[in-house]
Amino acid sequence: MVFERNELKVMKEEKYYRRAYSLLNELTQAYQFGFDKSKALEFWKYEFAQFVNNSMVSSQKIDALMLSIVITLLGLNKEAIERKEKVKDYNELVIYKDFRELDLRPKDKQKIAEFDALKTRHTAFDNWLSIINCPNTDVSNSDVFRRVRNGLLHANFVLDMEELQTSYTHIKTKSYYEAVILNQNFYQFIFSYFSNVLGMGLNEDDRLFDVKVMNIKNLDDLVEYLRELTIIKIETDIENYDGTNTIGMMFQEKLSKNKVCLSPT
Repeated sequence: MVFERNELKVMKEEKYYRRAYSLLNELTQAYQFGFDKSKALEFWKYEFAQFVNNSMVSSQKIDALMLSIVITLLGLNKEAIERKEKVKDYNELVIYKDFRELDLRPKDKQKIAEFDALKTRHTAFDNWLSIINCPNTDVSNSDVFRRVRNGLLHANFVLDMEELQTSYTHIKTKSYYEAVILNQNFYQFIFSYFSNVLGMGLNEDDRLFDVKVMNIKNLDDLVEYLRELTIIKIETDIENYDGTNTIGMMFQEKLSKNKVCLSPT
């Protein structure tokens, strides 16, 4: 698992962008007018048929778009969360499905073994990161993670999508940094910290919306809805983030048990 010659690197870069754009374009077409159940089902059937006909290409499209989403979340959320001091340092969170321990195809198992063998040092992120070379000044978890983020945001990477069940991102920044990421575990880590999905990740601030349940049919209904809307902003500090101990998660759990129409974001 070393970097290829320049022409092979360019070919992999082109495949990454083509695959990501292809799936993104399909999603845009499917949901361009909002969610429609029949169209969503039609989209799912189409993608399933594509996977049956060529599972490798379908898997590559998903991996390419997932990596693009992860990079976007890093760019949008990391600095804001650190500026708010929501995390003092990054810790390894629970990986709900550690792909290194799953019953995978022999080729994928072999690739994971190669990934683990690349490590020249151990970090808190061993289940998704193998560092080949890095500066001696990278001491804290934040230092280690910052190198990964910068490598991704500055496009100093190549996506290896040649196996069906696993994929890898090779980061190389000049001559002073090189590492490999096991994507399937890395995605879980990023969503634990930076997701914009309700019930996952950290937010700069927690906001609660006290809303009136109503069916909006026209402009007057919308105006009434907005007038009745109450937004509560809560600023909190989290000493030891474990992936679930946010105030938003607490409210979500409490309110879902009591079925109250108050939803955290």
